[in-house]
Amino acid sequence: MTGPDGACRNPPMATALAAPGRWAERALCAQADPGAWFPDRGHCDLASIAMRICARCPVRIQCLDYALPGADP
Repeated sequence: MTGPDGACRNPPMATALAAPGRWAERALCAQADPGAWFPDRGHCDLASIAMRICARCPVRIQCLDYALPGADP
């Protein structure tokens, strides 16, 4: 697909992700810096924080089921 200026454009992607359940209200990530989950290249410190938060989250299993539907355990 090309735009009026002739530049190549990708069509918007459709998402079918349903809203999370009430468990999301207890997720530790809801209280953390959102940038930790999508750090810029070279910011391993933020990625490390995200992994530590997930590791001790009380709703980790529900979150993974939501984020990775159909994934094998």
